[in-house]
Amino acid sequence: MNTISKELINLRYLGSSIDEPKRLLQPITGYAYEPLLTLEEACEPLLNIVPRLPTYIWIAKENSKTPADDLTQEESAAIRLYTMQWDTSDNKVDQSLYRHLNRTLKESDRCKLRPWFRYLKLFLTALVKIPPSPRQIVWRGVHKNLVKDYPTGDHVTWWAFSSCTLSMPVLESDLYLGKEGTRTLFSIDAINGRTIRAHSQFTTEDEILLLPGTYFEVKSILNPAADLYIVHLQQMIPPHVLLEPPFKDAEIFPISNTESIPESLYFRKHSQQFRPWYKKNRICVSIAAAIALIIVVVVLAAVLGTRNTTSTVTLATNTTTTTTTTTTTVNTGSFYYNGLLPDPVSVAEAFYAFDGNLLDLYSRRNGEVIGGSIDYVKGYVAYGQAVVLNQSIATQINMKPIIALN
Repeated sequence: MNTISKELINLRYLGSSIDEPKRLLQPITGYAYEPLLTLEEACEPLLNIVPRLPTYIWIAKENSKTPADDLTQEESAAIRLYTMQWDTSDNKVDQSLYRHLNRTLKESDRCKLRPWFRYLKLFLTALVKIPPSPRQIVWRGVHKNLVKDYPTGDHVTWWAFSSCTLSMPVLESDLYLGKEGTRTLFSIDAINGRTIRAHSQFTTEDEILLLPGTYFEVKSILNPAADLYIVHLQQMIPPHVLLEPPFKDAEIFPISNTESIPESLYFRKHSQQFRPWYKKNRICVSIAAAIALIIVVVVLAAVLGTRNTTSTVTLATNTTTTTTTTTTTVNTGSFYYNGLLPDPVSVAEAFYAFDGNLLDLYSRRNGEVIGGSIDYVKGYVAYGQAVVLNQSIATQINMKPIIALN
């Protein structure tokens, strides 16, 4: 293997799983707010991190003039740049961009990831625009026994981009792991890998790329031969978002294939009210719109019914207060959850009141109010509505009742 040029070997199939953090890191967030730039502009903060970067950027763009998958040249070139292996001698550390990036993704200090935000925005935008591969078994491996790091039944997270092959014999060839020595093969039941062959420097290989923050359950471990271990991993949708989507409505997971994925991957056990964070917007749009319309009608009717009158409102169910000119009945059950008059509440309580799912907010950013401006009251937030704040900009939210109390 040492006599074969590294240019013929996709080294990304090997090695990066060795030093995955043993504890759960903070989610990868913040990069999505960056603008989409040219590859040169996106890589500008990396010029002092990755050597000879301008040369490889130029090569990547020259080879990406007719991109597939409806990507732009810049997006396709961002993928190609990731797949390129820097020319280094055997006695020097590989300085390829992907090695620097993956090492940083596994750092517990997320501040070290900031110089990569521009590139991640372009790179992940490109990857998410490529349709997810169908659910299938993919492979990667290492020259080491990693069984102790993968106890059966445990859940593990890979924070780096992980390159996989569709063919186990590829890894068993002499170009990669071979058939001798200590080896660990990962058999991965993947649900959202991206096929990047059309954008890769390795145009003859069916490389499947798993995104950062990929979450697994260890299903089994086999030892079919001396010094050979096979770890079977089932990719799962994590209980919380580990990778922020690169743009609004981005499909990290394949919405069209939800029927082929076990229900346990999408819903918490015995609870149908918890919808998957990446499906909520599309599935509930019509329901949320209808409920929001009903709420608007009810509120307007209450306001118009009390305008220009001298009536007083008694906040008790089935109680009527009459003046000399107008009689107004207010059923607090129509305004408040379980009929109780609430106190103003915290922002967090208002956020999650509409269906109890803390994950729904990840697909909405930048202070957007879904369904228009609304006053939030404890226990009363219309299903499908939420306020989401920009992570970097402090925003004041005023909590108050939605009807006058005097």
